[in-house]
Amino acid sequence: MIKSISKYKWPVIGNERIVNFLKKNIILNKLANAYLFSGPRQVGKRLVAEILGKTILCQDSKTNSIPCGRCAMCQQFEKRIHPDFLVLSKERGKKNISIEAIRSFQHEFNTTSLLGGIKIGIIDDAADLSEGGANALLKMLEEPAGKSIIILVTQFPNLLLPTIVSRCQILQFQSVSRAKILEYLEQRSCSRKIALKITATALGRPGRAIDYFEHPILFEKYEEQTDDFFRVFKEEFCYRFSFIQKYLGTNSHLDRVSHVTEISDVWLTIIRDILLYKENKLDQVIHLEYSDELKKLARSHTNSELLKKINGLIALQNLLSNNVNPRLALENYLINL
Repeated sequence: MIKSISKYKWPVIGNERIVNFLKKNIILNKLANAYLFSGPRQVGKRLVAEILGKTILCQDSKTNSIPCGRCAMCQQFEKRIHPDFLVLSKERGKKNISIEAIRSFQHEFNTTSLLGGIKIGIIDDAADLSEGGANALLKMLEEPAGKSIIILVTQFPNLLLPTIVSRCQILQFQSVSRAKILEYLEQRSCSRKIALKITATALGRPGRAIDYFEHPILFEKYEEQTDDFFRVFKEEFCYRFSFIQKYLGTNSHLDRVSHVTEISDVWLTIIRDILLYKENKLDQVIHLEYSDELKKLARSHTNSELLKKINGLIALQNLLSNNVNPRLALENYLINL
């Protein structure tokens, strides 16, 4: 039975080792009380956590380790009304997950299952826990409820308390190969030309590739942000401020943070391409359609200058995560570009 688990598919792109490990432990009834799913954004951590929860709660999944999708438990899960499945994440507009939010989560989680089964709890972006919230979570892990599983999801495990990490089984998710993402898109009837472009820009993140495929306007926005990078580099200094107005003029604070984060992500990939051109590693370049512009910038900038720009973008993202005004942070970066 164990040898055949790989034939029962979870709808996950890549990270098969982790998926098969979890399916095997479902069948063997050897699941941990707490997991830490770490890895880059949009590689499937939250998706796997949810499928794991759905599979455990399913009434008909214990022999093939996949949820049936038909039983009452699966139907409740799909409608997000299953009483034994809880998700905690940072509220929109909040800097972190508060101690009050954790205590509310803990109260629900510690209540005996109404259905006599296992309680499943997911804490998304667990690194966003406040200090008090982290200590409350630690207490939960030290004194686990009877039949329960907590899954922490984060791309920054180093920001969690070491005592929290030590009480979890750690599963490290990886970026997914271009071949697997491309195969998925083509199976979804995406044209090869578009699939190749999306795969290249997804940077090993299936979630991003799916977003671009299902919402073409997001991919068009990505291409516009790429065009803006080259304009910012080539145009007069005053253009940089009209660029800021274009993206941040009338938006809310949260929208501004989102826009600047998106822009910095795109620009990091372009500067990476410039460095690859300097090293003549053209097979790894993402934005091949901008080859002329990339060559010019590769010739006119030293490695140290480009690394300085990369470090500036990383610093910009750190400022955003610390709730610094996004307009001021972006202005500061562009002034020193």
